[in-house]
Amino acid sequence: MSKMREKRLEQARARYYRNREKHREWQRAYYRKNREKRLERNRAYAERNREKIREKDRAYRCKNREEIRERKRAAYARNAEKVKAKVRAYRERNPGKAPEQARAYLKRHPEKDREHKHRRRARKLENGVGKVDLKRLKLEAPGCAFHPDGGPDCRGKLTVDHIFPLAAGRVKGAKIIDAMPGGPHAQFNLTRSCLSSNSAHNNRFRPPVAFTGPVQESFVRLLVLMLDALVDDERPEVRRWARRVRWSPE
Repeated sequence: MSKMREKRLEQARARYYRNREKHREWQRAYYRKNREKRLERNRAYAERNREKIREKDRAYRCKNREEIRERKRAAYARNAEKVKAKVRAYRERNPGKAPEQARAYLKRHPEKDREHKHRRRARKLENGVGKVDLKRLKLEAPGCAFHPDGGPDCRGKLTVDHIFPLAAGRVKGAKIIDAMPGGPHAQFNLTRSCLSSNSAHNNRFRPPVAFTGPVQESFVRLLVLMLDALVDDERPEVRRWARRVRWSPE
């Protein structure tokens, strides 16, 4: 860049900052005078470049996801009462619309509906809730944990399954009822199984057959934590059972 050009740019910046308020007032007046024309031009541009704008928005949201969430949380904290009043007013004006929209959303995203129900149930049972990444789970457990080779016993679509069920239950083959406490809804307590296997073991603990990699590591971590808690249980039969099956993760 030449010295003359740099000098002119510097002069332009200085002139702008000297007259910034005047310039902004002129912009506001121009916008008010030509509001409809500007809006029409913006609508026409958006119509011509709809896919381009959507792609740009998606890229921005992916890149700045945490920042956007933090900004939304801060905005909600500042205007919580105003937002709640606005939502109440909308629901009063449209009494049947909100439930209908919620049903339509859950129908389009059944996996989110199931995830919400799992989290709610775990909180209700006071089992604990952790962060869950369903995409990561699909990579770690691509097939049924109880029928890794498929076969006639593997029936139904793959479902998210808790290694230790959410509801307290018994260990398969053991006679101690309610010996196993309910497991948390967290990444290390999840695997995937076919619908028939998930329904068959119900609230009974049954270790997955696909005991390799992250599934094995997660299982050992969770079992050691739970057995550590069970060795101090008030019921003597549970304490004996926990000591009998307890082992070190190494």
